[in-house]
Amino acid sequence: MRDPFTFTHEAAKRYGDVFHLPVPMHNLVLTNHPDLTREIFYDRDATTWGFPGFPKPFKAVFGETLGFLDGERYTERRRLISPMFGKRTLSRLADDFVDEMLKRLDPWEEFAENGSEIDLQHEFAMILLPAFLRNMFSISPTDKQIHRYDQDLREVLSAGAAATWLRLPPSPVPLPGVPSLLVSVPRMWRDIGRILDSRAKDPVEHHDLLQVLVDARLPDGTSLDPRDVKFDTWGLMVAGYDTVVAALSWMFSLLPTNPAAQQRLFDEVDDLGDVVPSAEHLDRLGWVKQCFDEAQRLQGNVMNGRFAKVDTELAGFQIPSGTLVGSAMFALHRDPRWWAHPESYDPTHFDKDQVADRPATAFIPFGTGSHQCVGMAMAYQNAQLLTALVCQRYRVHLRPGWAPEHKMVTAVPVKGGVPCTITRR
Repeated sequence: MRDPFTFTHEAAKRYGDVFHLPVPMHNLVLTNHPDLTREIFYDRDATTWGFPGFPKPFKAVFGETLGFLDGERYTERRRLISPMFGKRTLSRLADDFVDEMLKRLDPWEEFAENGSEIDLQHEFAMILLPAFLRNMFSISPTDKQIHRYDQDLREVLSAGAAATWLRLPPSPVPLPGVPSLLVSVPRMWRDIGRILDSRAKDPVEHHDLLQVLVDARLPDGTSLDPRDVKFDTWGLMVAGYDTVVAALSWMFSLLPTNPAAQQRLFDEVDDLGDVVPSAEHLDRLGWVKQCFDEAQRLQGNVMNGRFAKVDTELAGFQIPSGTLVGSAMFALHRDPRWWAHPESYDPTHFDKDQVADRPATAFIPFGTGSHQCVGMAMAYQNAQLLTALVCQRYRVHLRPGWAPEHKMVTAVPVKGGVPCTITRR
């Protein structure tokens, strides 16, 4: 728990592509090979590998969400949600997203003028969360609401990471002023309920992500259960912004270690001229995307897992039913078999020729297979546009001698934030 990232990486080097990790409450097996990742994650019908399902008592209260479904029921639900993140929808939302980000970037002028140190990771969150909420719900939250949403989302993500390894329960006694899962979960549930109730009473059709979910119809023509809509909305909020905040924080933390890559990024953004970037410029921001992907590679995660639904075999090893089997992403993303410079920040890893020579499942920041993140295209669009907006205006200067460290949270942010100053370009 002190450093599961390095620990699993060293374990993969020592024990090979399959190893058993004894942790409390779990039978946990980790893998470190693209072929094994494909075998586990490409079980579309989830007959061998999948999720354990949501407990019935919780299902009666919360309904079901995409993240806990498997097989045909998962495919059906994903088909309903996919239009939220199609190219047409994202292109339509991009202008609102950029408009919100520009408003949130304006206060950075003061940081540039007075030279005060800021936490770049926090500032990214304060830009991306309201922009996401505007795209998701057509709302403009107050600063107080943004802070509360951010706190609650981070509590849920932190709990998820702890539960993966130790199944730790939340503190039974929430303390005043201290973040707590027992406070954050019901508060988020109430907030989402109020938003959905307001939408139900509003006769005006909105052009946002929520409207796609509200308008979704099952094959028999009926609407989704209101509890399912609420639960899916919650899941989209949890996953919809903090992953981009974390990956961008890693990118701006690592770019200075490769000055040539950083300059190439500025050159690509400068080629846009003074135009405000939009969805139509994404194809001209290919190097930005490579820089983002390389940051995700080194950011990594300890694992992405599935449960064995039956007694089975993996790479010659017997895997009992109920075993949690995960792809050791941190190790996989640093394996010298697939990466020319595994420990260095080198966006050329994502040049077309290198990508073509590498198994697709050697790089899985958004998962892979049928459960690959449904919002992946939105994450790339948001990251590319915000990077372009920031680099058109500013240079980021990290605190001398500082280096990023991993934090054991689901989205894997930079531990302690990103201390830096900014200057006008």
